[in-house]
Amino acid sequence: MLEDGIPSGGAEAKYCSNCGRSLEPQAQFCPDCGTRREPPSTAPAPRPAEAGFTPPPSDVPGRSIPDWGVPSIFGPMTLGDLLGGAFRIYAAAFLSIIILVALVEVPLTLLSTWIGSVMDQIFLEVTVRMQDAFEPDPLTGVVDPDLVLEILLGPFLEALRQAAPVLILLVLANWIGSMLLTGALICAISQRILGNPINVGNAYSFALGRILFMFGASFLVGLVVVLIALTIIGIPLAIYLAIRWSFALQIAALERRGPLQAIARSSELVSGSWWRVFGIMLLVGILVAIVGGIVGAILGFAPLAGSLIVAVFLAPILAIVQILLYHDLRVRRDTANRYTPETLAAELDRPSPSQVL
Repeated sequence: MLEDGIPSGGAEAKYCSNCGRSLEPQAQFCPDCGTRREPPSTAPAPRPAEAGFTPPPSDVPGRSIPDWGVPSIFGPMTLGDLLGGAFRIYAAAFLSIIILVALVEVPLTLLSTWIGSVMDQIFLEVTVRMQDAFEPDPLTGVVDPDLVLEILLGPFLEALRQAAPVLILLVLANWIGSMLLTGALICAISQRILGNPINVGNAYSFALGRILFMFGASFLVGLVVVLIALTIIGIPLAIYLAIRWSFALQIAALERRGPLQAIARSSELVSGSWWRVFGIMLLVGILVAIVGGIVGAILGFAPLAGSLIVAVFLAPILAIVQILLYHDLRVRRDTANRYTPETLAAELDRPSPSQVL
């Protein structure tokens, strides 16, 4: 059977579904294999939200759709769907995801290692002197408090003053790197859901364009959760809020909402599903931690290599599951707004699947 296709220019084109040859508009048979062209179907195509979204077809109309390894998120997903979808996306786009993550994690790991060595040098002398100060006097058997206070107010404070700039550098670098990587992963995984290949440059360009929204949401969530946790008795409440607000970054990046709006929106999505979200993220976190611990034990002789492997190869799995879970919650909550591939494509500033086709 021959099928019609509409290229981007809008002119009709005919292709043989048997051999893929392009045919003249008036052709009724394929000159290569003789397959007869049947009239195209006039039945309306089902809406993606009703029939489940499939990846775009190959470049030649009439040929089979390739296996992109993309889950259909435009319908509620079970735990198996979430985990299976995460691993299918990871396997299908393995190299692109590894490159995307390594661009941030490798420099941050090397920076942390260097700063660690600088800190060791700064505090080496103070550590030795503190150990000596806490040694009891041989005659009295008592620690000299004046000597301890002298070291704390002198060399120790001086060491802290010297260490402060590098500590601030480390915190800022990790925060900025984390926001960029999170935004890039949100874009990349969402593109895979739409059936588009991952473009690392476009993913980071997307992250840069949303970074102020994400900074604001991250700062506000982190500040409130940490302050509550510092009270000790507020730790259960801090855990509750951390889960309830756990999708603020995805919302800030894709839905372009400010910090307070992103937090409120996350609370709305998680409402009624708190235990489900908590259980899924805890399960995946435990699995990643177990595998990371095994890798660390095997590479104990090379801790830097172990840290890089865990950060680059294992951490993305948790991020992918969280992104899929965010989309799943949107499908469950946004029924009135018909959350469809077109909606997601518009948020990513890319053509929707219907425009591509």
